[in-house]
Amino acid sequence: MALISTGGTIEKTYDELAGVLDNSLSVLDVMLGSLQLEGVEIVRVPLMNKDSLEMGEADHVLIAETCASMAAGHDGVVVVHGTDRLASTGDCIH
Repeated sequence: MALISTGGTIEKTYDELAGVLDNSLSVLDVMLGSLQLEGVEIVRVPLMNKDSLEMGEADHVLIAETCASMAAGHDGVVVVHGTDRLASTGDCIH
């Protein structure tokens, strides 16, 4: 299975100095490392680490192209994505 990470709240960390959540460092690898998935190989594709509100059309197209590429060689594809622009990315995936 391919896991394409693009950012969103799941990948945000708390910046104590600024007092905000920020997409400066992905914690997804830590979360995946704690899972016990016997017989499942996950290929992690860290495509970008953006809040979906910061995504543009080029980002949506890149995600869609990466999905198509990963689908050709894997049993499944999961995209970790923020909710605000998820529909825009979905519209690019055929």
